Parts: sequence; structure tokens; C-alpha cells
Amino acid sequence: MLVDLHRQHRADKYFSWLLDDCLASFGRRIAEDNLPPEDARDDIFKLAQLVSRVYQLAPPFADVLGQIYQYLSSTGSRQWMGQYFTPSSVATMMAQMNFSLTQLETYAVREKVMRIGDIAGCGSGALLLAVVQEIYREAPEMMAYASFTGVDLDYTCCRMAGLNLLAHCYFTQTAVGEILIMQGNGLGEPQQWKKIIHATRADQPAEAFESDLPESMTEALERYSPEDVQDDKEEVQIDLF
Repeated sequence: MLVDLHRQHRADKYFSWLLDDCLASFGRRIAEDNLPPEDARDDIFKLAQLVSRVYQLAPPFADVLGQIYQYLSSTGSRQWMGQYFTPSSVATMMAQMNFSLTQLETYAVREKVMRIGDIAGCGSGALLLAVVQEIYREAPEMMAYASFTGVDLDYTCCRMAGLNLLAHCYFTQTAVGEILIMQGNGLGEPQQWKKIIHATRADQPAEAFESDLPESMTEALERYSPEDVQDDKEEVQIDLF
């Protein structure tokens, strides 16, 4: 459908408007300068309904938006995309090699939250989603003790990763400790990262978070404590069950 609509507006604009519209359902305010024009709003509404249906039918925590993005790349839109994401099979292999549920359980028994991050360019969140799938398959209740943190230079990727995680949590009714997506250079200075999506459990205490990350990165992440979800009117305000 996005390809067919390309004749009215560029496909990347439709995709951007779609991401904002879907994220607005989770409380994220749409910037005034990114509101879709009147002649596109009915189409965006229909696309959002379609994406919602896809999430409902897709396997839990599948990379729905990454697949849409890659499909558009293969239909003549390379000039505005120009990037490719980690295949799901590779992401699954990496998650199985690097993550153990036992690690998360050591945090859960202490009522702490384990931060699981992809800061070198999270894309649509494929690697984070692969870890989520491992947890969800074995012990979904452990999701409440996991924080999923992603960083990417691309604003579109940040929104895709955030929406992928938020939508799946909603449709599977899965409680998650935290979702934090930031825009910035993962190899650069963490203090320059900008918060794009931040959501926590409503009952998540700040003291549940602990970190053995480098000091500069820890300081950057500490700027986004759970209280921010209530205090920051410009960002996501959502109760993740």
C-alpha cells in the first residue's frame, strides 16, 4: 500500500507519518512540523489500522517494521533508505550466544532491572527483539526485570525500534521493566544522546536500576530515570501494564 501511495507523496514521508501516528497511540506527541497534510491523513489512518493488524497476527516480538522497511528498500526506494538490518536468523543466533536467562534471574531475585542494550545502531530493534523472544519463550514474567535500551543515529530507526517493542508489549499484554530508545552516535559521547522513546512500568522504582557501564554512559542513562516518564510532557507517557 505504501508503494501505491508513493504517487501522492514520497514513500519515506508516508512511512515517517505512519510511525508518528502509531506512536501517538502510546502517548507520544507528534511535532507540529511533522503532521501529515490533509490529503494524506485518511491513508495514514488506514495504514495504521493495517500495521496494527499485522502486529496482532505476527509471532510475538517479530521485527514487523524492519520487514516493511526492507520491503520498501527492494521496491525502488533505496535512495532515501540506504541501510540494511540484521537478518532475524542472525539476530536470533547472536541472542542465543550472548544472553542467558540465568543472568536476568540474578537481577529478578534482587528486585533489580537488568539493562539489555544495542547501542551500536539498533536499527529497527532486531537484536533487542531477538533477546525479548528468548525471554518471552522461556519465562515471560522475567520481562518485568529487563530494560531494553537502543541507540541509533537515524531518527526513523529510533522510532521503528521503539514502536516494535511498545506494540508487541501491548498486544501480548507483557509487562516490561523499561524501554529506552535514544538518537545519537553509539560510538560517540553518550551525553549527546537524545531521548526519543522512554517508557517504564508504572510501579518501577528508580532504585531498581543499577549499572556496571562506563561512567560517561551511566551518567547519560541516569538522565532518563523512571520519574521522567511522569515529568516529561514532550515524551512518551505510558503505563506498561
